[in-house]
Formats: sequence, structure tokens, C-alpha cells
Amino acid sequence: MTVAFLCHKFPTHVGAAPSTSGASSLNHAPSPARSSGDAWRGQTQAAGSAATAGCGVLMLGGIAGGLGTVASRRKQRCSLYRRAPGRPTSLKASENSEGVGAVDAEAPLESLAAALELAERVENYGEAARLRDELREVEAARPMVALLWRQRQRIKRALDVALIGPVGDKGANTAERRLQARLEAIDALKDMATPPSAAGEAEDALHRVLREAPSMRAAEDEGRDEMVDVICTAAEDALWSCWHSSGDEEIEEAMSRGMAFMDKKRFSEAVTTFSEMITYDPLFAEGWNKRATAHYMAGNFDQSIADCFEVLKLKPRHFGCLSGLGMCYRSKGDEDQSLTWLRKSLEVHPGLAGPQKLVNSTVIQKRLTPLISMMMASDALKSGGCVSAPTAGLKCTWDVHQVRPEKDAKDVCIYFFRVTTRNEYDTPTPLKSLARFYVLSFADGKVFPFTRPTDGDSGFQLLPGEEYKFCWVLIVSSELRGAGGGVLLEDVSTAVDPAATPANELTEVAASQYPRACFEPVLTPSEADVVSMEELERWWL
Repeated sequence: MTVAFLCHKFPTHVGAAPSTSGASSLNHAPSPARSSGDAWRGQTQAAGSAATAGCGVLMLGGIAGGLGTVASRRKQRCSLYRRAPGRPTSLKASENSEGVGAVDAEAPLESLAAALELAERVENYGEAARLRDELREVEAARPMVALLWRQRQRIKRALDVALIGPVGDKGANTAERRLQARLEAIDALKDMATPPSAAGEAEDALHRVLREAPSMRAAEDEGRDEMVDVICTAAEDALWSCWHSSGDEEIEEAMSRGMAFMDKKRFSEAVTTFSEMITYDPLFAEGWNKRATAHYMAGNFDQSIADCFEVLKLKPRHFGCLSGLGMCYRSKGDEDQSLTWLRKSLEVHPGLAGPQKLVNSTVIQKRLTPLISMMMASDALKSGGCVSAPTAGLKCTWDVHQVRPEKDAKDVCIYFFRVTTRNEYDTPTPLKSLARFYVLSFADGKVFPFTRPTDGDSGFQLLPGEEYKFCWVLIVSSELRGAGGGVLLEDVSTAVDPAATPANELTEVAASQYPRACFEPVLTPSEADVVSMEELERWWL
């Protein structure tokens, strides 16, 4: 039996303009830190490709590095930038030479800076000059406190520019210049977050850009969506660069050697090299992450999982490692744990396309498989009617027409479907489409189910009171006797933490967060009205 689908989407929104659900993408040349050996990120972009799946780490390939045994070198000399246990990695935990908490000690500087800004705004130049002198005196008296305070000020300014663009800069009056200023701010944050003198608050700021930038997407504005994608990519690249920097020459050499083994698929030797690196500096998170990748690529999923948990002790927001755990559990057949960790990676980095696709595919399978099975076994496919009770808050209707084929189109049956989905929730419940499914029953007794994920241009989002319409044409070689279908949506206002949800409640959570509804009624296309191709073309246009 031949089946063909034409123009599966012809949408129309009715009501207030809904928000765009899909994320536009903009191609960019990879940063120098990336290479074709980026195993972990390769799997997230390809949503689970077995050939490129890795363990959440950036794979740098082709860098030759001659290095003896790291463990033996460690006994010969102590690296200048070797981090000792207990050394603070964030400014939040640091103290000045007087033993006073840095943030508390900076209070006088903050007060003087605020007063100075106010004096300059009201053009009180005499007061401004006095405050500048006083500020210099306080900084000279407490140089360490002043250094940390200045650094925090730079981080704060860079974060503001990265998120909203330059304010009051007359030179940044074009979209291109504003984007460039935001990218420069992210680059400044990367420099401040890079060892050996890494500021933990700079890394916090980069994570904030990853979390908050996607919310700045504008409905019906593809240019802004592309700008947001550029910003998120830059912040992601900056974090990977920070994670791969150690400030230690020997670690850098070991990293290059291990990556060379990875590129050559010599995973056992890569594990040995990364193990030496971990022994040398167990506080370097990327050493654990790289070994987790090597174990994953070698099929040692339990060892990879163990290393991933070590990474998270040091870098709890390592989105590569979080998504890597999801892939490890997926490879072990544990879908619930896989879904938990993939969702956690998306909480940290909402723009990760690979984990989002994997989450959606898992949810689609769990939510739709029982409904499709029930529909296939239902007598409604033969006699029409409804398969299940209507879903509260959703109204999904459709109809079908037979299309009279052209004279030269013999032995084909053409059907034209029109579908309407309406959000009828009384509460502010925005719904985003995840998938549509269909079950087709043919005259020869065969039943053909299929599911279509609604990502990209085929996706939509509905606010209460809005509806979405689309139409599509089905061309088959056998008469269609019955047709059922439905839609799966996501309540985007529902925030669920799968890790904090007991396993026996996951199904209930999915039901509330991912509502589904059948198209009403089940259709009997063989009894539908017949229209000509000319009429169909008028409807289509």
C-alpha cells in the first residue's frame, strides 16, 4: 500500500497572537575550542546518535602533546597554579586579609559609588569630586577589598550588557552593534571566569545568561530569535572554555593527549590518561568529565555514571554532564532516570536542542502509546464516534473530504483533512504542541498508526481562548474506512522537578503537565463528501 502526505501544515491562529514555541537557529562557525570530536555535544545536537554520543563534554581533537606520566611528574614539582583543597573558587566564599567577609567589607565602597553616581546625575560636580577622593582613600586603605569590589562591579556591568545590551551608548544604535557589545560582554565574563584566577561569580553570570536569554524571544520576530540563539551559543561556548581551562600546564598537556586518544577511539588509553589527570588534581572537574566520556564511548555506563556524579560535586550546573547522565541511563534502558537528568540539563541550559528532543520523544512515547493502542482496538474506527471522553480545557475537532482525482491519476484515493485545536482553559494556561498522532483503518483490514512531532515550523503555542487550524492531504492506494487522531500538548506554566518526584507519581505528573486529546469524532472518510481538485485549491488558498 502506498501512502503519501502533502503539505501537512497550513496553520491559522484565531484570537490573540500566540507566542512562538519553536526556536529559530542561526549557523555559526564553531569556536576554536570545538572540533569534530565533540562527542558529548555531538549527541545532544543529533539527539542520541550512537556514533557521536558522548558524556556531556567538549571533545578537542587532533592536538598532539608529548607528556610523560603525570603521576610521576607530580612528585618532581608543584604547579604554580595547583589548587589546594579548601581553596575558595568563588568570590562569594573569599575573605580579605583582615578576615572580614568580602561582601560586608565592600559596603562602604558600594555606598560611596552610589552617592557618586547620584552626584554626577544631578551635576553636583563639587560633591562628585569630594566623593571620588574619598573613594580613592578607602580603596587605598583596603586594596584587597577594593580589588574584589572592582571585579564584582565589572561582572555586574558585563552581565547587564550581556542580557539587555548597552544602555546609554549612542554608538550602539544598530542591532549589529548591540549584538557585538553583548558578545564582548560575554567574552569579558569568560575571561574573568577562567583559571587560574577564576571568579566564581563570573561563571554564575554566564549561567544566568543561558537561563534568561531564551525568555527574551519575541513572537513573530525571527531576527530577535536568531540574536538570542547567538547570545546563548556564545555563553555556552564561554562556559565550555572555562571548564577546559585549568591554569596548569601539565593538565593542559594531559588533556591534549587524552583527546588525541579519544579521536582515535583508543578509549582504554584515554581512560588511563584522564585517570592520571584526576590523581594529579581531583578538583579539576573536566578531568572527571573527560573520563566519563571515555567510559561512555567504551560502553562502560556504570563507570561513566560514577564519574558524572563526581563532576556534579564540583560543578553542579555542568549541563554537559547532566545531559550525559541522561544518555547513560538511556543506554541502560532506564527511561525514568534518563528523563530526570535530561530535564535537569534543560533547567540549567533551556536551549539544549538534543536533550529537549529526547525529552519530547520520551514523553510522546509514554503519553501516546496507550491512547494509540486503545484507538486501534476500538470499534469506533469502523463505525465512527468517540474513542475517549473529551479532555477538560481542550477542544479538538476535524473533518474530512474525499477529493476527486484528476483523470490521469488512477488507482489513488485522496483525502483532505481540516483540524482545529482550541485552548479552553479558564486559568492562564499556555499550551505548546508536542505531537499529533493518527490511526488509519483501510478497506483491506490494515490499520496504520503514526505520530508526527510538532517541532520547528509545525509547532504552535496557544493561550486561553486561542485556536490553531491546519489542513493536510493524504494520498493512498487503498480506500480509507476509518480515521482517528489526536494531539499531545505541554502546559508550559507547569514547573515539575522529576528528581524530587517519587517514581510512582511520575505518571500523574505527566498527565497534568502533558495533556492529550483525541480529534472528535472518529471519521469515516469513505462516506465523506466528494470535492473536486478546483474546490480543494480554493480552500487551500
